[in-house]
Amino acid sequence: MQKKSVLIADDQDIDIEILKNILRQDYDIHSTTESTKVVELAEQLMPDVILLDIIMYKMTGYEILAELKKSDKVKNIPVILTSALSEEPDKKKGLELGAADYIIKPFDVETIKERVSKQIN
Repeated sequence: MQKKSVLIADDQDIDIEILKNILRQDYDIHSTTESTKVVELAEQLMPDVILLDIIMYKMTGYEILAELKKSDKVKNIPVILTSALSEEPDKKKGLELGAADYIIKPFDVETIKERVSKQIN
C-alpha cells in the first residue's frame, strides 16, 4: 500500500527537517522553501495534506493558502498552517481563509502526528 504524502512549505530549513523527522516514518514527504512554488508543487504532487508556514519570503502563508483555495485541482486538500504566531487573530485569519488546522511552533511531536493523521484519515 502506498504511503500517504505530505507537502511541507516553510522558509526555514530547520523547521522542514524537524517536520520530516517527525513524519517520514509514516508518510512520503515533499518540501519547499519557495513560497511561489507551493501551489505548483501541490498541483503536481497532489499531497494528502499540506503543512504551510505563515511567515514565508515573497508571499505569506495566508496568500499561499488563498491561492491554493482558488485552484480547482487542490482546493480540497487540507492545509495545516504552522507558525510562531500564537495570537487568536492570527489563528482566526487562517481558519477563515480555509485552513483545516493551525499548529503553533515550537513543534510538539505528538501534536504534529495527531493533527496530520486526523486530516488524512
